[in-house]
Amino acid sequence: MQAAYPRWAAERRFGRHVYLAVTHLGGLGGHGAGPVPQPLGGVWAGLAKCLPRELPAAGIVVVDVDRAEPEVIAEAVARELPQPGDFEVCYRDGRRHVLAGRPAGTPPPARPRRGPATPSWSPVAPGASVSRPPARSRRRSGAGSW
Repeated sequence: MQAAYPRWAAERRFGRHVYLAVTHLGGLGGHGAGPVPQPLGGVWAGLAKCLPRELPAAGIVVVDVDRAEPEVIAEAVARELPQPGDFEVCYRDGRRHVLAGRPAGTPPPARPRRGPATPSWSPVAPGASVSRPPARSRRRSGAGSW
């Protein structure tokens, strides 16, 4: 992905590059009853879900299958890759499912602010060993480098 990133980021035509993740989460994207055969597939699905923020012109498809057999995977990829349409597609018992959002009803209640942001305030980034003020962090990171 690092090698392809500069080329993909420069592309302005939608769908010219497609990121396809094939997972084995049980054929329903890890939802539903029963065990998830390969839970680490959720990592690749999660990466795919984040890519539109970084690479808005890339086509993104996550295909989840219930059986990790070469024929099942090949058939699902052959159906979904040529013209990516649905973002997350699952195949269970030979039937195609599409994961879709549903209306959530009323918005959640507003949370009170925990206090004003001051010059001494520093956000903590998950996984970071220390927190620094944003301007200093940008300067150290080389802003925009991989």
